Amino acid sequence: MVLLSDVASLQQSNGSFVGDQWGEVDTRFTYCALLCLSIIGRTSAIDVNAAVHFIAKCKNFDGGFGCTPGEEVLCV
Repeated sequence: MVLLSDVASLQQSNGSFVGDQWGEVDTRFTYCALLCLSIIGRTSAIDVNAAVHFIAKCKNFDGGFGCTPGEEVLCV
């Protein structure tokens, strides 16, 4: 399945997912990857624990999430 291999290939060693050819990392890309694989029932193709850990590292003091760890929340 092309979708499965394409999405899974975007996961980085820190659990995040890149969203473009330049390697930009963003929690939104990680969300989209997890959602796509969840819809087709194939989250087993990625390291879910690493993805969850990456997302948790992006959480800020105010409860929001930055694009990457340590960044401010850009939207509410």
